Amino acid sequence: MKKEFARVIVDISHEKVDRPFGYRIPERLADSVTPGVRVKIPFGAGNVLRTGYVIEVTDHSEFPRERMKEIDSVLPGTKEPSQRLIVLAAWMKQQYGSTMIQALKTVLPARATVGEKERKSIELLLQDAQTQELAAQMERKHQTARLRLLQELMANRTISWEAATKRLKVPSSVISKLESDGVLKVHASVAYRNPIRRMGEETEKKTLSEEQQGAVNGILNAFDQNDRRPSLIHGITGSGKTEVYLALIEGMIKRGRQSIVLIPEIALTVYGALRRPGFRDELDAQRRGKTGSVQAGRARRAGCYHRSKVGAVCAVSKPRDDPDGRGT
Repeated sequence: MKKEFARVIVDISHEKVDRPFGYRIPERLADSVTPGVRVKIPFGAGNVLRTGYVIEVTDHSEFPRERMKEIDSVLPGTKEPSQRLIVLAAWMKQQYGSTMIQALKTVLPARATVGEKERKSIELLLQDAQTQELAAQMERKHQTARLRLLQELMANRTISWEAATKRLKVPSSVISKLESDGVLKVHASVAYRNPIRRMGEETEKKTLSEEQQGAVNGILNAFDQNDRRPSLIHGITGSGKTEVYLALIEGMIKRGRQSIVLIPEIALTVYGALRRPGFRDELDAQRRGKTGSVQAGRARRAGCYHRSKVGAVCAVSKPRDDPDGRGT
């Protein structure tokens, strides 16, 4: 049985509207309205369309059905997240005094895919003699756009879609017609932005000192013995606390658990990924939306880097300009 109602948090960060609002789910959206998706909803006296986050779908409502407004649409690119993320947002609201919408924006992905781009190339299929004969025919018929494209392909055999449409100013309709005539072939592939790879090769895994390895072993051994008490890592700036954190993350990943690192600036999340072999590709995979194993999130004055499954480690790194000259 499909559920008819949804509780929605409106994308307005104000205490007066920091509560769920009930909406009817129209039949056409019954399969796509699920907890966590972003929707467009009529809001207020003027029924202005605003963005909202669905936090629950249900088969009953506190208000008469005829008085409730309908969800207008589901925003494209949204994906059903884990219900645990919505529970986490509610906990963050309670624990840190934020609004629910701020907490939801922190834990829920804005889009299912990031950085995806289609790349096209154009390949000439004809032999040289056939190409020259066709070029002469185009010149007689004053088909200038086709002739420009064909001359470029005679010189290079394969060119990019951008070169044809932007530099040569050949309309896409002309390219489609030549492809249907068997003159050329358009190849398409999906490419992903990967700024991490442009930042140099990953550094080699560092060998921990005796004290560092002792700290890692002690924390992991305590965890294996079901000891969940928090541990404090204390050391001056540059003493290698971050390497201990990363070694603990690796240890928890091998145990199939989750780790979170809070750092002073969100920009340092990528730097942290480069500090350990293997982190870069996984962070890049998350940016493409192809896996849920690694996610990058935001919190106030902190960057979060975490894996899925059950929580295990949370490390907090203080900025280097700590006035005490120490870090924890």
